[in-house]
Amino acid sequence: MSKSSQTDQTPEADLGRRDALRVIGCLLCAAAVPGVWSQAQAQSLGAPLNILKPAETLAADGFKLMSVAGDPAILYASKTPVAGGVQRGQVWLTVYSRICSHRSTVVIGPPRNQVMTCPKHHQAYDLATGQPTGYVHRTSDPLAQYSLQVRPDQSVWITGMIRPQAG
Repeated sequence: MSKSSQTDQTPEADLGRRDALRVIGCLLCAAAVPGVWSQAQAQSLGAPLNILKPAETLAADGFKLMSVAGDPAILYASKTPVAGGVQRGQVWLTVYSRICSHRSTVVIGPPRNQVMTCPKHHQAYDLATGQPTGYVHRTSDPLAQYSLQVRPDQSVWITGMIRPQAG
């Protein structure tokens, strides 16, 4: 009978260890996900970050790929006003994170037709709004968006975050 009770206790003990390891694994994975760090880094952006020098220009529908606090981002120039964007000359500028709000995958490569698409699940994002769009609806969360400032010399600076990464 004692052998039977030892057998009954072993699976429970193993299950407890497995659960603990799963929790630790989940915590480690969460710490490694770029989107989780994106919010903390952007909010701790100690000093404004110069992203466009006075002589640099972007034409309407133009973009510049960059990194903000170690995370991939995109500066986009729109013909029309953008919520949270700033006007510089004839265009409205905005900066979005290039980390997909669905699964924290880096949305890579240049956008096409003012849309960025996640290579993992094909979620598309409208660069004029940062909102998910298209036929694939994996998420309703927009891309993280940074706050901008145009200085008197016409340089453009990131000063913080308007909309943090969802999740």
